[in-house]
Amino acid sequence: MKSAQEITELFTERVHSHSAVQTQMRAVRDTYNGDLVLPLPEIDKTEKPSIANLVVQGIDQMATRFASRMPQTRTEAVRAGEAARERADDRNAVFHGYWTAWKLPMQQAQRGRWWFGYGNSASTVLPQVGPRRMALGECPPIPELRSWNPLDAYPAARANVWDLIPEDCIFTTQRSVAWLHANYPAQAASVMHAMEQAGMKPQPDTLFTVLMYIDDTEVVVLVTTAHPRVSHPGLLDAYQIQAGSAHLAGSAAQGFELHRFEHRMGVTPVVHPTRVTLDRITGQFDEILGMYETQAKLHSLNMHAVVRSIFPETWLVQNGIEEIDVAEYPDPARGRYGRLRGGRVEVVQTNPGLLTNNAIDRLERNQRVTAGVPAEFGGESPTNVRTDRRGLTVQGATVDFKLAEAHTVFEHVIRTENMLAAVCDQAWHNTKKMIPVSGFGRRSKVEYTPTELFEECIDHQVTYRYVGSDAAQLTVRLGQKVGAGMMSRETAMENDPDIDDVDAEMDRLTVQQLTDAQIQGLQARVSQGAVPEADVARIIELVEMDRMPLYKAVLQVQKEAQERQAAQAPAGAAELQPGLADAGAGAESAPIPEPPRGIENLRAGLFQLAQTSQLANRI
Repeated sequence: MKSAQEITELFTERVHSHSAVQTQMRAVRDTYNGDLVLPLPEIDKTEKPSIANLVVQGIDQMATRFASRMPQTRTEAVRAGEAARERADDRNAVFHGYWTAWKLPMQQAQRGRWWFGYGNSASTVLPQVGPRRMALGECPPIPELRSWNPLDAYPAARANVWDLIPEDCIFTTQRSVAWLHANYPAQAASVMHAMEQAGMKPQPDTLFTVLMYIDDTEVVVLVTTAHPRVSHPGLLDAYQIQAGSAHLAGSAAQGFELHRFEHRMGVTPVVHPTRVTLDRITGQFDEILGMYETQAKLHSLNMHAVVRSIFPETWLVQNGIEEIDVAEYPDPARGRYGRLRGGRVEVVQTNPGLLTNNAIDRLERNQRVTAGVPAEFGGESPTNVRTDRRGLTVQGATVDFKLAEAHTVFEHVIRTENMLAAVCDQAWHNTKKMIPVSGFGRRSKVEYTPTELFEECIDHQVTYRYVGSDAAQLTVRLGQKVGAGMMSRETAMENDPDIDDVDAEMDRLTVQQLTDAQIQGLQARVSQGAVPEADVARIIELVEMDRMPLYKAVLQVQKEAQERQAAQAPAGAAELQPGLADAGAGAESAPIPEPPRGIENLRAGLFQLAQTSQLANRI
């Protein structure tokens, strides 16, 4: 257990040990943000670069392609039986529920920019406790995933890049005096007292450096007197550890503890992946910063030369010892020439260097080759590429392998974050709850109790299908394999990032195909006169006016036709007429049948018998 002062001293050591890497990351940040200022001592000026910023173009393009796809999770049942399989599916759904609450696609877009720009990323998985509780709408408490700017992360050194979890880590953030009073009023009094003794009068907007120290047992939040200092507008900034200054006179940087708790997870809940390099952290664009600055400086000087050539310098050159005398000034509007005695006029034309533009273009080409920024990133096509297939091959050689490495690393990163969240959920939020799920088939919610669900196993697999491909390339590859008969459509759907539920999509395709077949069959029967036109009009009315699906409309019209055909109408009724349909096509009702002949004979016999009886009575 480290005290606040020990953590502050450790932070001081980390600032110095990470200074080289942090300085390089800040240089990339300033170039990306357009904060780079070019000193031009040749003309006694400073200017902003006015050339294409390949750092912005490269980072945004690589990060967008990286985040255009989400990985897939897979959990296996640890026991045989349907119940174990259902629990495995529930675990899979809960991991997707975590991603939904974390807004993981948005975090991936940000982490992708840090990954390609800085060469590393950092994240924490912690419970929602105290003032750190985050707002997730109606979602019940679950572990929080927070992605940190690598400039604010100071992890302990590790022997291997594949060790994703450091021994401990310190994160920094800036908070105001007002925030300190609102969240930690008791501790704020001690900090203010120390500042007042040092002769300072902090205002509500005065910023403090807040440190969060995390190891395998606890989380400590403290405020320190180490604070960021901007050395020059637009240039690098670094942490300045106040020692014997006006801030706390006669003392080194001090720390004041704000909050401390045991996270009960048994491992440091920090994930810090780094790019695979030779021996230190480097970003993909570190090596082109000097080229970019040289190109920008050369372009600025060339533009000044071009401007000077538009307005050339005019000199009056004296002839020997004669005194220059302007006899008459020119008047171009009246066609009057100027006259000069004792001298001549010379115009000095400033021509930019003939090789300047070649040097600028060569520097741009060197940047593209070094950082892997193809012309397609800017919507252009290389001049030596003639076909689309060749263009994709050239771009793939530049981009695909870097994307594949990033996807492979983040398979392990997200898997580690999921398992940390499962452990944290059991330790801190072990209540029965229901969380929303998106991107996981037809399930929109999952109900679970952490200890019951994760007691069997928290291990699982997180994989990117076709690592190195972005969403656009993946669709083309899947379509080609299905077309060549090398892959089933169902497998292609499982690998397509746009399809969340393969079973539901297969059902929709089946319905679509059967609907097409039904329409074709109906069209054939109508053209042959087998279906009355009135029934077709009724189907159209139900589909168009009542917004009824085609299959329901056909079923209803079929029922109406059966009822019409079963009904009987008296002779001469309108229902007996076929109308527009052919006679006998089923459009008319059936007539009431005549009574049988035997009944008519019986009726006539009874009538005659009645008449005979009446005649006998009269006699």
